[in-house]
Amino acid sequence: TNFREYRDEENRPNSNGIYIKEDTRSQWYGAKVTQHFMIGDNPIDLGAEVQSRGVIASDVIGRHVRNLSSIYGKIEFTSTRSIFAVHGRFDNYLGENKPSLGVDTKFNLTEWFVLFGGYSLSHRFPTFLETHWKFDSLNYSWMGSYPEKNNFVEVGVRILENQRQLLSISYFYRITVDPLDIGFYERILSSYNPPYGFYEEIIQDGMKMDASFHLGSFSIEGNFQYLK
Repeated sequence: TNFREYRDEENRPNSNGIYIKEDTRSQWYGAKVTQHFMIGDNPIDLGAEVQSRGVIASDVIGRHVRNLSSIYGKIEFTSTRSIFAVHGRFDNYLGENKPSLGVDTKFNLTEWFVLFGGYSLSHRFPTFLETHWKFDSLNYSWMGSYPEKNNFVEVGVRILENQRQLLSISYFYRITVDPLDIGFYERILSSYNPPYGFYEEIIQDGMKMDASFHLGSFSIEGNFQYLK
C-alpha cells in the first residue's frame, strides 16, 4: 500500500488564494508462479501471474481497482553457433484479452562477429494516469483505456572480444497502432491547436550504437541513438 498527501495550504507569502488538499491511497498485490526446465539443450520458461492494482481512495480520481491475469512462456533452440528463441504472453486486463508474441535470433559468424535480430507484436495497457487523470491547467486528458498495439523489428551486429561485447550497432523499426495519446478535451480558444494529435498510427525508426572498451585500468562506455 502507498499513501500520498499533497497540500497547498496558502500559508506562504505571495499565495494565490487557492487551498488544495489531495490524498491518494493505492494498493497493489498479487502472486506469480514460474517454472524453468530443459528439453535436451533447449531451455524452457513458463509462468503465470495475477495482480490487483487499485487506487482505493483518492480526492482526485476516486476509487478504481483493476485485476490483471497473465500467462507467458519462452523456449530457446540452441546450437554451437546460433540461438533462436520464441516467446509469448497472454493478458486479461480491462475487459480485454490480448496476446503478444515475439522471436529473437543470433548467429555467430566468427568468434568475434555476431548477427542478431528480432520481431515482436505486443500490446501495452494504459496506466491509471493515462486512464483517469486530467491536466486541468492545460485542458488535456488521456485518450481512453484501450490497449495500444506495437510491431517492432530490430536487426544488427555485435563485435566481441573474449565473449565480451565491444560494439553493437542496430537498426529498429516500430509501428504503434491506436497509440495512447493525450487529447484536448476543452478548447478555450477555437484557434488554439493542441500539440498532441489524434493519431491512428505512429511509425518510428532509427539506429542505436553501444560501445565498451578498456583503457588500462579504466573502463569506457558510450551509447548513441538516432531516431527519425
